[in-house]
Amino acid sequence: MPLSNKSIFLAGFTVAALALISAPAQAYTISSVNLITDNGSWGPPPGYASGSFYDEFSLTVTGTPGEVVSSLDFTFAFDGLFDDSIALDLNRDGVVDYAANYYDLNAAKGGGYAPWAIAADPKNTVTKLSITPTGSTASVSVYGNPVVLTSANKSFNNLGSITLASLGFGPGGTIGASGSVTTTGMRFGYINISGPGGGVPNIQASSIVQATTQSVPEPSNVLGLGLILGVGKLLQRKRDLKLS
Repeated sequence: MPLSNKSIFLAGFTVAALALISAPAQAYTISSVNLITDNGSWGPPPGYASGSFYDEFSLTVTGTPGEVVSSLDFTFAFDGLFDDSIALDLNRDGVVDYAANYYDLNAAKGGGYAPWAIAADPKNTVTKLSITPTGSTASVSVYGNPVVLTSANKSFNNLGSITLASLGFGPGGTIGASGSVTTTGMRFGYINISGPGGGVPNIQASSIVQATTQSVPEPSNVLGLGLILGVGKLLQRKRDLKLS
């Protein structure tokens, strides 16, 4: 049985509404990666030896004024040699917020991990970092194998309290009226577990790769989606009545 004029109108409205909200809410991008400190030296935390270095970067994020960023995700790897444990100081306060120490990195490789001597080891040690309005997380893999932090006395995980607002975004991860945010410095480097340290981090801006990023949907988009779902249910109800 052919659809009524009303059904045709509602179907047309659904298509029009879909077209109206099909454009993604996300508008922001990492427009630049800015080197602040090259091969800076930081003091070792308890349990580590001297000879620890980092590169410090900020990110400039450009988007729509008032846009809410729900997640900022990226990865990085070392181009140069390092000795010997990955470390992050995400809010540049001099305190290491995250570390994957040598023993855990070596276990992920299956033995023979020597990033101070084997150039392939640093390049295949990949750190993923996610910063959100409510906290941050990090993970490391070695040759694709996830690193499990088993040495609690020499590893750190204080990222949970560092948010987008901590790094310069507005409340809840918003982009300000200027349409861009340049974060505070983030230190990516290594700390040395024993003996004299060797090598330099040598992280290039191009080594920091933007991964999946998300924006919170705008209220109008959520409303439009609700209208579409409601209209879809109405059309399904009309179809069920005609078949009965």
